[in-house]
Amino acid sequence: MIQFHNATDTDDKIININDVTQDNRAEHYFCIGCGKEMSAVLGEKREHHFRHKEDTCSWESYLHQLGKKLIKQRFETSTEFIVQYYGQSTCQKWEECKLRKSCGQLKCQSKLLFSVDLKNNYDTCEEEAGYKGFRADLKLTHSEYPEREPIFLEIFVTHECKPDKIESGIKIIEIKIDSEIDVLRPIIENEGSMVEPKPYTPYNVKTIPPIRFYNFERNVTPEYPLNRFYLYRDGNGLLRGCCEQNKITCQNVETEHNDLSLFEVAILEKSVPNKQQYGLYSLGLALAIKKGFKIKNCFFCNRFRSCVLIKTTNQINPQTGKPGVIRVPNHKISKDLDRTKIASSCPNYQTDNYLCSRIISSFNPDTYWEWL
Repeated sequence: MIQFHNATDTDDKIININDVTQDNRAEHYFCIGCGKEMSAVLGEKREHHFRHKEDTCSWESYLHQLGKKLIKQRFETSTEFIVQYYGQSTCQKWEECKLRKSCGQLKCQSKLLFSVDLKNNYDTCEEEAGYKGFRADLKLTHSEYPEREPIFLEIFVTHECKPDKIESGIKIIEIKIDSEIDVLRPIIENEGSMVEPKPYTPYNVKTIPPIRFYNFERNVTPEYPLNRFYLYRDGNGLLRGCCEQNKITCQNVETEHNDLSLFEVAILEKSVPNKQQYGLYSLGLALAIKKGFKIKNCFFCNRFRSCVLIKTTNQINPQTGKPGVIRVPNHKISKDLDRTKIASSCPNYQTDNYLCSRIISSFNPDTYWEWL
């Protein structure tokens, strides 16, 4: 015998039989499906349940109404409403992409499980509301953006969505309910049951997946952010390098360039190992030097380790009355030192081509792009 575990009270609030006690069992309870009065059965031999005082209504109608009310309640009382469905990551540039060999772990051509919080785009849930000539069991909209296309939540007990509703292009999430507990399950599409928006795909009722998504965008183009080095000439005519983080992606790296750029290098951040001695800045300067740019930077001088700079101190020389000076090895001075400016006026500067080659060889050429 079918047992009903939920009913509504006089305030139309859903009451589960587990919340009914001997103290409140005599209150008025009503069937969610037909609206007729029910009584709470709290015996010791049988499972507690609600029972119609008159003839029992349709179990299908009860489940359908229960599904609508509990899902609506979940949407309105939760801070988030997560749904998950499968899609496909597809990149048209995959065949010639530089990252294909070096970063095979990137999911550029694979099935993905999208997780979406519908509360980010919708704040209203209406029962039996219409749109484009169709009526939804539950319609999600946004009160401040009424022009936003809604989402239909359809409760399927015995009648699935009809082909014309599916082919309308409206985003639909169909939730199959066979029992009361099905209403509480997460809204996650089964892997392998991805439904194409068109044409309508019929199922055998007994094998229909519990959750189906219609007319959702399932194909995405992966865009991985890249860090960029660019070479430019400053106001004094000196060639300098600068790095930008996440300014471009693998999709626009060949078309989007810094307005000041004379030369650029772009790389995926994860392509630079944490223990790598040299970073993007060093790689960019080394490649630019190899391209023929007359760059001067103390770090790239073959006399860098033996270079000594004269620095003034805060102490006053008692004999001259002027600040004292000390000789400090260049490589031991703070990185804040403007080594481009210093090297540009140094008569002894000599480019360390061996260092440039060593830096470049420490990187996989399939992990970065160059633009000249």
